Amino acid sequence: MSILENSSVVVGVLLGGFCLGGWCAWILFGKRRSQRARARSLEGNQAEEYAAAMLQEQGFEILEHPFALKWTYWIDGEAHTASLRADFRVERDGLDYLVEVKSTPRAGVATLPETRRQLLEYSRAFGGPVMLLCTETQSLVEVSFAEERDEEEAPGNGVKHSCWWWFGIGGWIVSLVLLSLHWTEW
Repeated sequence: MSILENSSVVVGVLLGGFCLGGWCAWILFGKRRSQRARARSLEGNQAEEYAAAMLQEQGFEILEHPFALKWTYWIDGEAHTASLRADFRVERDGLDYLVEVKSTPRAGVATLPETRRQLLEYSRAFGGPVMLLCTETQSLVEVSFAEERDEEEAPGNGVKHSCWWWFGIGGWIVSLVLLSLHWTEW
């Protein structure tokens, strides 16, 4: 009887090979992932060092680096506390600012949704102005948010969403009618 005729040996060898390959891949990719994380951390530290020098050149006094704060928000009347960590708290001309540092041109744009939401949260928690500093483009911008939403300019008042809802319902109705007309032909 050859090895190929004994199915349990073949299955065992295949499973052993898959397990060994998976273990090797896990070890190799885990090392690569940790190397990338270390490289990003080093890049972030270098960006923050550069940002500190840039802020001081522009006349800002660095009050805290990094700056951590806790703030309270409510969900259905129940208080929750969140911790935030901004890169810098600075002061110039008697005004305090929170500064968020980004090291890539894509992330260093205040209109990027992820960055904008982060700055909005900082602004609400800090209660003051926030700035975005991109070390790659060497840009420093102040970002502020309206306190209240203008209902006339506010998107999502239900008109666009309700139109798409009606198109969806209409599509279902048309599909059902066509199916019922041609059901007997199938």
